[in-house]
Amino acid sequence: MERKKRVLKRLSAEEQRLKKLKRIQKSVKQWRTWTWASKNRLEFATVHWDGKLLPAITRNKKVDRLPVIISANGQEHLLGVPQLASCSGDNMAAAIYNLLAETKLLDTVQALCCDTTLSNTGRIKGACVLLERKLGKDLIYLPCRHPIYELVLKSAFEACIAMSS
Repeated sequence: MERKKRVLKRLSAEEQRLKKLKRIQKSVKQWRTWTWASKNRLEFATVHWDGKLLPAITRNKKVDRLPVIISANGQEHLLGVPQLASCSGDNMAAAIYNLLAETKLLDTVQALCCDTTLSNTGRIKGACVLLERKLGKDLIYLPCRHPIYELVLKSAFEACIAMSS
């Protein structure tokens, strides 16, 4: 019986520590973003994102992460890198919206920059369309074709390697 009490106390202490850590993290993130936004006098900004499959911190598996950056006045600021259940348009739009809401930057967003995958630019369930709906305004799309260029470079590199061997 006493062993169970010790385990419960340790778990509750761990839970309390994690809750406090999350509160501190949230306040630091808001302060940093507010300081950056006020220093740069943001009237408008562009949100950039690109889903990535990255190694998990605690396990030997891969997880979907979504780096989200906001840029304005020639400067960039990392808003966060949330973990997603999947890189669907719904999940990405929700994660981006939550980061913008946490940092009180919903009103400054005027443009969206992302790669041209269907989950981002789909006309019905793409993250861009869903973000426009959530924000209640039309936004400028700045599609980026970096993955296409990566494929071209990969093919060129493989062709060069094949020729030299």
